[in-house]
Amino acid sequence: MKPFSIFVVAFILQLISTFADDARPALEFLIIHDKKFKNSKSIEIKDLEIQGFVNSDVDFKIHELVGTKLETVEIDSRVYNKDGSLKNKSTYDAYQIIIELGDKAQASFASLTGKSVGKRVLIRIGEHPLLAPRVHIQINTPSFELTIRDEDKAKLIHKELSKLLKTVSTEQDAAPNH
Repeated sequence: MKPFSIFVVAFILQLISTFADDARPALEFLIIHDKKFKNSKSIEIKDLEIQGFVNSDVDFKIHELVGTKLETVEIDSRVYNKDGSLKNKSTYDAYQIIIELGDKAQASFASLTGKSVGKRVLIRIGEHPLLAPRVHIQINTPSFELTIRDEDKAKLIHKELSKLLKTVSTEQDAAPNH
């Protein structure tokens, strides 16, 4: 085979791989903004109490997760009076989904969460919205947790995330779209 032919075959295989990645389901993240901006689109999801503007393209996506786990946790809840004294203390069960990222995804996820501090981020698989937590700090760890009070919703989200588990030992493909 001639060198040019090898180049053409390699190029075609790369194109096929790129389009195949876009066809696979992905865990997608969209930063929700209060104000309209260039290349934004309006979004409203009543079930998640979301209304705002998101990038017209996904801010970040992951095609494969290293791991995911569902656990039951006990949450302590405290309500304080204006003077700082404890008004009410209670505990309740919640469900924690632990999501493990690969090395490439971890760096990109840290960048996304760093830009999102104080904002909500819509998390979805394809066009199916899962939840929209508020980001309080930059997350620069190999895993992160989502805490959900509703057991059925937690199990559904965990089931959807399990579909993205890595099945082959290749490097995780994740990159920001900007």
